[in-house]
Amino acid sequence: MIERTPVLVFAALLSLVLEWFPGVSAWWQRLTPARKTTLNAFGVALISILAMLLGCWRGQTCPADVWGAIGEFLLTALLALGVNQATYQAVKRQNFA
Repeated sequence: MIERTPVLVFAALLSLVLEWFPGVSAWWQRLTPARKTTLNAFGVALISILAMLLGCWRGQTCPADVWGAIGEFLLTALLALGVNQATYQAVKRQNFA
């Protein structure tokens, strides 16, 4: 089973970094909306995959059932994407202008 709390925290941090971190935010603002969506989804998926791999590496139970592992990954990725987007909607620059 994937530990979801760190995944959700890192997904929220991803949106904060992309929107507010100097240098990164300037680069982020120049991207097209389609590119932003793609990169953000890739980032959340990468965070979810790394959490699953880290759990196996640290000795936690690795999923023996491939379909169960895929289901765990998808659930975790969807939750992380929801947290990522909720954080973005709450802290985007347009809200503070």
